[in-house]
Amino acid sequence: MDTDKILKVAVYLGSLAVCSTALTGINFSRFMYSGKAKNDRILLVLFSFALAYLVAEFLLGLQLR
Repeated sequence: MDTDKILKVAVYLGSLAVCSTALTGINFSRFMYSGKAKNDRILLVLFSFALAYLVAEFLLGLQLR
């Protein structure tokens, strides 16, 4: 594989790990209906992917060529 592609995948996976860890500190049950723990998890996963994408694109945009 090309080095740029490997770097891009590593940045995406690293930002996903960091963002999902950071978002676990937020109590989403305050914003959801009671008894909807499954929906809280789905919301956490979606927010993690969205935030990880934004962080990864920002970091990859800083790359000098």
